[in-house]
Amino acid sequence: MSSAADPRAGDVQSLHRAFDLLEEIARNGESGVTALARSVGLRPSTTHNLLKTMVKRGYLLAQDGRYRLGPSVTAMTARFDPAIALPSVVRPAIEKASRATRISVLAAILVNDGLQSIGRAEPSRLIYQVTSPRDEWDPGAVLIPAAGRVLVAFANRDRWPTFIEAASGVEPGWTPTQWVQYLDEIVAHGMCVKFDPDRYLALGVPVWAGPGVVVCSLACALPASMATSELMQTMLDALWTATSEISPLLGCDRLPYPKPVLTEQQLHAVDAVGA
Repeated sequence: MSSAADPRAGDVQSLHRAFDLLEEIARNGESGVTALARSVGLRPSTTHNLLKTMVKRGYLLAQDGRYRLGPSVTAMTARFDPAIALPSVVRPAIEKASRATRISVLAAILVNDGLQSIGRAEPSRLIYQVTSPRDEWDPGAVLIPAAGRVLVAFANRDRWPTFIEAASGVEPGWTPTQWVQYLDEIVAHGMCVKFDPDRYLALGVPVWAGPGVVVCSLACALPASMATSELMQTMLDALWTATSEISPLLGCDRLPYPKPVLTEQQLHAVDAVGA
């Protein structure tokens, strides 16, 4: 029985179950009935009936008792252009984040292995303004901004070596293994912290859609000389509030991560610059 706190209360449960199955196959690839039933918590008979219906509608293809995404899914996703669909969705939240931090806030997506801005917000009173904001970063520069690092971290892990190789000059002293460890940290904590005491501090967070798919990132940055631990916390608070407001609008009612926590070491490192 659904409780008042259940986000699915009053919804058509069979649709939720069908979407759960589609999302499970999208995440894990070709699967059989038993594994799918176990993953989504349904009886095998119910799972089989839902799968059979989706095969008839072209959303799945079946072969030898295993199921994979079908042409109807491809046709629908091909019509979704995040560069067109997302700017109006993210704008109110990033404007609020920019007012809270008094720093420019960027929203970005990956397009053909490059980074593309889909929104930038600046309040009327800024403590720091990006003098020459970029709207696009080619594949070799994707790992420069925090926004790009977040998107690469939450992209298919098999693609990491491609991005790391393209960004060979971004962190000259880093090995591919160090890059992998860094990206793993982003995935583990749900945020990116980029801090160079001689240059700047930047934070980035993901925005989720549906069952936890990252569709864009939010980030802000300022010179390290202007940063304090208090402002760093304000930046994270504002960015996380923004993603908490945007993600439900994209179908992610419950964020896959709790709010990240900055470590004492990270906070002290920022304060040490101005000491």
